[in-house]
Amino acid sequence: MARWVLMRSIQKEEKKYISKYNLYMNKINIIDCTLRDGGYYNNWDFSKDLVNQYLKSVSEADIKYVELGFRSLSQKGFKGPNWYTTDSYISHLTIPKKLKIGVMVNMSELISTKSELKKKN
Repeated sequence: MARWVLMRSIQKEEKKYISKYNLYMNKINIIDCTLRDGGYYNNWDFSKDLVNQYLKSVSEADIKYVELGFRSLSQKGFKGPNWYTTDSYISHLTIPKKLKIGVMVNMSELISTKSELKKKN
């Protein structure tokens, strides 16, 4: 009898925990930055097919937000398309409807570009 009571008590606690877990998980948003962060290893030179397959997989995993890469102005050395992540590049990707995309901007590039423009004027 005592064992049964203990098991019922444990089951009730598990249900409370699972209920709280589900409540919090519904409030958590995951932002996947694999393409941006992973680009440090291959100079952001991912093939379009790989990016499209990745976006499909991420969407199927119910991840809602993905950083595609940087939106960089820097032209120093070779960098792949996920370094610049231009509007043209994005328009040629197959982005699942429920997926929201973003890019990372390096503010120091914007600030230094603005300073250079002021010097020219």
